[in-house]
Amino acid sequence: MTDDKRNGLYFSHPSIEDIDEIDALETASYPPDEAATRERLIYRCEKANQYFIIARKELNGPVIGFICGTVSVGDNLTHQSMFEHVPTGRTLNIHSVVVESSLRRQGIAKEMLEHYIKLYEDTKQIDQILLLSKKHLQSLYELVGFRLIGPSKVVWGEELWFEMRRDLKET
Repeated sequence: MTDDKRNGLYFSHPSIEDIDEIDALETASYPPDEAATRERLIYRCEKANQYFIIARKELNGPVIGFICGTVSVGDNLTHQSMFEHVPTGRTLNIHSVVVESSLRRQGIAKEMLEHYIKLYEDTKQIDQILLLSKKHLQSLYELVGFRLIGPSKVVWGEELWFEMRRDLKET
């Protein structure tokens, strides 16, 4: 994907040169026991780049948000699926949905999610998208078609997470 402009946002896949900005956003957006490490972000950028998007307000401006994911096998999130990328898998796992703090509650996360989902909706490979959500963010994900599965078996940090699913294929 080259830079793709949609509703005032430019979307692209990140390069390794974007990691400093991505890491700063991740660190500022999650408590230390929940934030992905710089090494994990680099792994996702290098190994699962096609499932990692960044958003900018200007073509060459700063990164204002990102969504990163990896692909796995299986129908539910597991601790293992959160740490690996299986390119032949059929389940896309979203690890982070991040918007720079001063720009939150302006519809940017929703716009990013809609763009992200559209990228994989018509592929033959991906059947579903899974993510972990805190309770207060479930309504955002429901706006773009995710449905609540229930409390997650994956423990990440101290707060309770909920698994959500967005089916991409008719069953």
